[in-house]
Amino acid sequence: MKNKAIIVLVLIVAMAGWFARRSYTATRPLAFESKPRPVFKEIKTTISQKPQIALSTSGALYLLAVAGEQDHQRLVLSISHDGGDTFNPPLPVSSEESVVAAHGENGPSLVQTPAAVYAAWQERKAGGPNQIMFARSLQMGHRFETPIPVTDKQQPSFNGFSTMRVAPNGDIYVVWLDGRDAGPKGTFAGYLAKSTDQGASFSPNMPIDLGACPCCRPNIAFGERGEVYVSWRKVFDRGVRDMVIAVSNDSGKTFSPPTKVAEDGWVLHACPDSGPAMAAANGKLYLAWYSEGRGKDGIRLAVSQDAGKSFSSPQIASHDVLDPNHPQLSVSEDGRVLLAFQGRDGRERDAWSPTQIFVATIDRSGKAETPQGLPLEQRSAFYPALLSASAGRVFVAWTETTGDSQQVELCRGRNIKD
Repeated sequence: MKNKAIIVLVLIVAMAGWFARRSYTATRPLAFESKPRPVFKEIKTTISQKPQIALSTSGALYLLAVAGEQDHQRLVLSISHDGGDTFNPPLPVSSEESVVAAHGENGPSLVQTPAAVYAAWQERKAGGPNQIMFARSLQMGHRFETPIPVTDKQQPSFNGFSTMRVAPNGDIYVVWLDGRDAGPKGTFAGYLAKSTDQGASFSPNMPIDLGACPCCRPNIAFGERGEVYVSWRKVFDRGVRDMVIAVSNDSGKTFSPPTKVAEDGWVLHACPDSGPAMAAANGKLYLAWYSEGRGKDGIRLAVSQDAGKSFSSPQIASHDVLDPNHPQLSVSEDGRVLLAFQGRDGRERDAWSPTQIFVATIDRSGKAETPQGLPLEQRSAFYPALLSASAGRVFVAWTETTGDSQQVELCRGRNIKD
């Protein structure tokens, strides 16, 4: 009798867990493939990392990545014309005599427009300094022109952690961390360059502010009235490292003094290698970042409805996910806002479950819904790239590490909530 009672109790617990999982799954707004794909491995590229994704209006899917071993890394692009079912062999973007740098958040950028495909990254040549480089394809990614430098300084100093974006009018902006200006010890300056001729040339480099955290990638976004937003993690007195934003209303010629997005008060005498994500949509500016300030670690999400002058109180968008980091925001053509980041599943009994990628929908009020984990093919998923597209399509890529090998994984999803 006692054994029967134990069996019944075990069944009840198991059924309760099953129903809980079913209930959790039923509320998920996104449906993803059950198994991600190692795209570059399938097209005979043994090592790949730091992916970026873009999608053309015709449906061509672009996947950019750093390929090869550390001393021979090149930037390559592969294209799919069937929604990601198959990909073409990768095409080189960076030059053969240079080595692409890719560590931490210091990865490449990719933007596709109706007229061109653009890429920006950090590289070095033998015996030379690191530079921020740019290449364009006016043949929709089927051939890239010779890369050109974005940085214009004469004396070598650090430049890296760049982000490239294209404004609604077609102007190309690149922001990065630069060591040419003296600021507080252990910090860099934030710099910007702009192209008004589809990337044929770039303007003289312009400093935005000093005192930037030296390995937290800055970000850029554009408002509906021509605003240019730049955000970064700034180092304040006593080691406080909080997120700030500066706004330009004259197409990047001048910027407002940086203002804090939130008063996290995160004191850290080191660099967390964690920059902000930013996106503008639906008359709002969304900003996501990681912080351990005020005794609570997590991905923060704050929203501005007045063009960056003020932000809502930040919410913990990562919910109960453990060790969340490296957020990415993406907005579809029809205004859907998604957030992706890496972390460990806080609902698992093993608090040190493998790091995986999570995606959360941001509703119209600016609230982050419960994040859902994407499937892992192996272990240890890092640095997600996110694309929220029209018709409810979602593409997520990341770097997955197994032993000493790194591979880009791609997972596709669809919005099923509507």
